[in-house]
Amino acid sequence: TLHFLKGTLKVNARNAEDDKVLLSLLKISNIYTECKNSDSLMVYTALGKKMALKLKDTLAFHHLSVNEGITDYHNGQMDNALHTLEIEKVFYERIEHRAYLRYLYFYLANGHFLKGNKIQAISYFKKIDSIFDLDKHISPIVRDTYRFLINNTTGSENLYERLHYVNQLLLFDSIAEQSKVNSVSYTHLRAHETPEH
Repeated sequence: TLHFLKGTLKVNARNAEDDKVLLSLLKISNIYTECKNSDSLMVYTALGKKMALKLKDTLAFHHLSVNEGITDYHNGQMDNALHTLEIEKVFYERIEHRAYLRYLYFYLANGHFLKGNKIQAISYFKKIDSIFDLDKHISPIVRDTYRFLINNTTGSENLYERLHYVNQLLLFDSIAEQSKVNSVSYTHLRAHETPEH
């Protein structure tokens, strides 16, 4: 996939299709973020930010900044990561973009937890719970959030909260399992469909 994207990037650059160049740079940046390859990420992110500025694409610019913050988190540069992610959080809260906020809150929560600020971490994890209540999006980040909240809300005063998070985790697992069943059923159905004439 990465090799294909780099090839597509070259073709789009040769054809001066700036919007497609930016899309390729975003995808490559995402892959390097997931792979935790910070050296390559920084190169493609810098190119992407330059192109985003040229095209006046603020969403792409902020997306690439989020990738930089996540990379700082993975590299153990918590102060830089938290600073970048807090700035990006303000932007994404303003435009109410739940998909990005889910990732921002997750990395902010974990960063604050690693810095010893458990109360701030829990508040960000609770924001992910609120987003899940709205969209029921299935992501490993959501599952990890509920595991953290269940393990870190102890004591009799937090029993109701803890039960809520256990129920949310069960709901998450149920939706994830149903999604997997539907995917397998659809694949099986498509494989045995009668061809149209």
